[in-house]
Parts: sequence; structure tokens; C-alpha cells
Amino acid sequence: MLRQFIDLIPFWWVVCICISFLVFTTLGAAFISSRFFSIANDKDHLERSNSIIAILSGGFSVLLAFIIITAWNYLLKAQDNAAQEANSLAVMMRNIAVFPQENQIKLSEAIRNYTVAVRVGEWKSMERGKENPNAAKALRELYQNMQSFSPTTQLEKLYYSQALHNLNTIHKLRRDRINQLYSVIPSRLSAALILGSVFLTLILGFIRGGAKFIDLIPIIVVAVVLGFNLGIAFSLDFPFSGDISVKNNFFYHGILNTFHDEA
Repeated sequence: MLRQFIDLIPFWWVVCICISFLVFTTLGAAFISSRFFSIANDKDHLERSNSIIAILSGGFSVLLAFIIITAWNYLLKAQDNAAQEANSLAVMMRNIAVFPQENQIKLSEAIRNYTVAVRVGEWKSMERGKENPNAAKALRELYQNMQSFSPTTQLEKLYYSQALHNLNTIHKLRRDRINQLYSVIPSRLSAALILGSVFLTLILGFIRGGAKFIDLIPIIVVAVVLGFNLGIAFSLDFPFSGDISVKNNFFYHGILNTFHDEA
């Protein structure tokens, strides 16, 4: 559900929704507290409530910051894997340049098919959290073309070993990419973050009570910060989904850009 949410809604709207929800929650709690509970709004109460706000919001903000940093590093790792996969494809194209023309044409076509299958079909599938069977099929065919060729000269043997090494690297990086389709934040932790944010803003609103608007500014600021961080954390949760995600630009650079996408 969260994947569909960040796929359908732009990043800044996700952040605004999280902020608005938590701000209205804490203000609603403050309004209810002022109407149904008798809370003194003297200087001592404000000082105590400020201390509680600082402690609760500080601890929760540290947790959110840790999650955001972890998710961001995971996204950077996924981006680096995609870049290395594209680089290996480009280098492999150079490796096969010394092969006989017939084998070179077959391998070039197989590399092209895999590249296009990844950057077009598989990238769209990955946004929904799935791999693309056409990309897997294209990779198998690339292996079959490599295995059907037997190098004869020393030069061919040298570049064949390098091409095979790059192909194995491509296979490994694709597996890593598929393994990175899933949520960085465990579902139970995501639920705990949502419930914790709501509970925290409710508590802060109830504690603050019926103060003047200027006295409500601290809990509003806390709600804004929590909502902002929560929106960022959820937007980074899936490396290949949403506005903040790994793009397929790497597969359009250099020699890979000579391959035309299928209509």
C-alpha cells in the first residue's frame, strides 16, 4: 500500500500530507484538552510542557533521522549497483569487438536486447516491485550466445575471459537490483512510526491544552518537523518507486545510447 501511495502522489504532496495530518492532530488534541480538561496555563505548566515536548520529540526525531540516513544510503547503494551494471554492459560491448563478425553481431544483439529490456520493461515493473520476465529471458540468451562461442586466438581468449567476467558481474548486479525492490523499512516499523507520530502529537496537544496560539507554536513546530521527516522516510522506503528513486539514465549513456528502444 505504501508503495502505491508514493508512486501515485508526488514527493512534496506526500510531505505536505504528513505535515498537515500531524499539525491538525496536535491542534485537535489541544482543542479537546482545553474544552474537556482543566489544565492550568501558568508559567510553571508551560515550562514543564516545554521540557516534555523537548524530550519526547528529541527521542523520536533521532529515530527518524537514523531511518532516513539508512534509507538514503540504501538508495545510493542501489543507484551505484545500477550504474555498475550499465558500465559492465558498455565494457562488454568493447570486449566483443575482437570476435569474429558473426559472433560479434549475435552478442551485440543479445546485449542490446538485455539493455532495452532492463531500461524499459523492467524499470516499469520495478516501480511496482516486480522483475520483468523479458529481462530474465534476455540475460539467458546472452549467456547462451557467450557459451556457444569458442575463442581460437590468444586475443580472442583474453577478451572472451574479460567479457565473461563482465557478464557474470551483470548477472550478480541484476540479482542485487531485484533484491533491492523491497521496502527498506520493515512493515511493522512503518506502522510503529505512523502510530508513534500520531500518539506523540496527540500527547503533546493534550499536555499543552488551551493555551494561546503563540504558546501552541512549539507543538506545531514539532508536528511540522515530524511530518517532514516522516514524509522523507516513506519516500525513500522503496529505492525504485516514487519520485525519489533510482532512474534508468545510466543505461542511456555512451555506447548504450546507440541502442534504440522498441516501440
